[in-house]
Amino acid sequence: MAFSRRWVLPLVAAVVAGAAVLMGGSVNVPPAQTTTEPVIETREQLACPSLDSDLLTQQLLVASMDRDVTVRSLDSAAEALSGQQLKLDDPGAKRVLGWRGDRFGASAWAWAETGSERGLSAVSCVAPDSVGWITGVLSDADNVAELLLENLDQQDVTVDLTFHTFAGEQVPQGSRGVIVPAGAIYTVPLSQVLEQDTPFTVEIQASGRIAGFVRQHYFKGVTALGAEWAQPAAASEALIIPGIPAGASAYTLVVTNTNEKMVSADIRLLTADGALDLVGAESVDLPAGSTRYLSLPTDFADDTAALSLSAEFPITAAVLITGAGKQPDRAIAVAAPVLPAPATAFTAQGESVLSFANPTDAAAIVSLEHFGAGEVPDEVVVPATGTASVPLPIDTTVSVDVGATKVAVAVLTTADTGFSVIPLVSQAPPTAAEPVTYNPRTAS
Repeated sequence: MAFSRRWVLPLVAAVVAGAAVLMGGSVNVPPAQTTTEPVIETREQLACPSLDSDLLTQQLLVASMDRDVTVRSLDSAAEALSGQQLKLDDPGAKRVLGWRGDRFGASAWAWAETGSERGLSAVSCVAPDSVGWITGVLSDADNVAELLLENLDQQDVTVDLTFHTFAGEQVPQGSRGVIVPAGAIYTVPLSQVLEQDTPFTVEIQASGRIAGFVRQHYFKGVTALGAEWAQPAAASEALIIPGIPAGASAYTLVVTNTNEKMVSADIRLLTADGALDLVGAESVDLPAGSTRYLSLPTDFADDTAALSLSAEFPITAAVLITGAGKQPDRAIAVAAPVLPAPATAFTAQGESVLSFANPTDAAAIVSLEHFGAGEVPDEVVVPATGTASVPLPIDTTVSVDVGATKVAVAVLTTADTGFSVIPLVSQAPPTAAEPVTYNPRTAS
């Protein structure tokens, strides 16, 4: 048999290698080198509204339990401010930047003793989104509403507005293709776009990320009754509206069906003594895309309460509250979002409480952590289908961790100028980034 020379050298190499193994030797193969890429941290942004008015005092409150947060103007032209606790007077519209995974939050406050801006109003600063629902808007002969659309991004955003009224969805002229310039606030005078005899909900659909807030002014003829902020409400099959104060002169529940099918929503009142029946308001039928409202009893509880709503399809809701007295203030308590991560609360005036609402049939334990001037317990037990309250001292930052429970939380503040209810909102939980490795043998 002919033996080709081209096989000689490989054969000899194989024999030599085999002999080395048989003799106890080894072939040194360099180990694969791996490198770990650093995890790149990202920032979360919150949008905080402001009003161009000399008729009221405005303040922005910012707090973090972890690293410093940064406050910038929308166009980032002004000098930035950083810290763990910030109180900015007459701040103008701002963006608040914090590290993803840190516990931080912010709220915008406004108050006046007289005039069209009379009362105390507050709103939680929120992360911009492509979808939003603002519930309980009044736009008629006695009430004026303005929608503020805040764009934190570096490109223009196009917004479509849909109004969910008693008659169903409405798309009036001027509600489609609203352009919000980059790094700016655009105001839509809702009272010039749509007038309704009953409360309605504004649905916001955006081509990018946007934050929407409604500034609501109340009148009786030419007499100004005050003003309030309305902020985005949660939309889900199960909702909780926490922080409803006792002792008001009127409560109006506004519920909207966000779907194209009719749905019935069940309603329960949650109190410190457990769930109570709302006689005559146990449920409400909602035609597709429509809004309904119900007057609630004024003697439902001796302490702060909450509402629990459930339906087969997603709904959204809010409670319009009129205080007591000759010149009552007004407030809007909205359906609070689920807290996927700890939320942060911080107040600087009046008397405030953290109001907790638990819709489930088992008691829930909520963990609290704080720093600042006051003292707060380490945990609070929220009874089954009930509520609980904890005082929130001034100039004290509190982190609220509801864990895997269904507890919703709001801050109820009472001051000389009125009262306000804002839901606690949290940032998205940190995303675990897998380390990236490089293997030169696989080139990956």
